[in-house]
Amino acid sequence: MKEDMTRFYWEDDGESYPFERSKRYLIYFIGSFSPCHRGHWSAFEMFLNKPNCKILLSHNSGSQRHGISANLTRKILNIYSKDYEDKITIIKRCCNNEILKYTHGIDVVVCLRGDEGQSHRSAESRMTRQFRSVNDDLRSRGKFIDFYFNSRPLLNVVSSTKFTDAIRYRLKFKGKNKFYQELNYYLPDHLSRDNVIYVLNRIAEELI
Repeated sequence: MKEDMTRFYWEDDGESYPFERSKRYLIYFIGSFSPCHRGHWSAFEMFLNKPNCKILLSHNSGSQRHGISANLTRKILNIYSKDYEDKITIIKRCCNNEILKYTHGIDVVVCLRGDEGQSHRSAESRMTRQFRSVNDDLRSRGKFIDFYFNSRPLLNVVSSTKFTDAIRYRLKFKGKNKFYQELNYYLPDHLSRDNVIYVLNRIAEELI
């Protein structure tokens, strides 16, 4: 396959993304993150320790989801990312072309997608159509875009629906007894206890 063509990697097929130390990467992840949980975080956590990677989180904030406002979702994302401000940029989702302004000094854009049992052929065709103008623009600058379909080990184990349902259940039937201890499971491991308490309380307030 030619170097300037869009490439697809399917982790479920054993295709780990082939990073090159000499190149600089932008990891592009789109989501509503409503609310952001350990499953979202685990999808890109592996890239945080790679010195040649930057991460761009595109927050699709068009509507409230799972009873969580876009404003709170953004606050939670900022809390999660506070220790990684040099690595993670959070933007409000507008369009596929939004990534172009963040490609200065970048060689390759890696669009991170969740592999949810999609047909490889149909998924690749859809992504190619959706990002055609972006790909053409990047190629004109000597850059290109890859799509990495991550196997997402926590898919169907942790989800925003399960997270918010668990909070509602504990508030209704258990009150705050072991509230933080039990629900901490849904949050990324690196959070301080103060941040765990703040995030869970704020989500609970919006769900009541």
